[in-house]
Amino acid sequence: MKEEENMFNCRICGLSQEHDPWEDNCPNYDFCDCCGVEFGYQDSDKELALEYRRGWLVAGAIWKDRLSKP
Repeated sequence: MKEEENMFNCRICGLSQEHDPWEDNCPNYDFCDCCGVEFGYQDSDKELALEYRRGWLVAGAIWKDRLSKP
């Protein structure tokens, strides 16, 4: 996969986002419909992102916005 193709993906779960969550290295503070991360807080660095992902997976990787689930 080319780097450009995954720029709009969530750093936690990989869900493709409509808008770049980190355009020009600035978060948009939206929430991921899948894992519920708020871009710019729980994914602001690698360790925080890994910690959030682990917690999300341990909790069952539950889709946060079930109405938007494909």
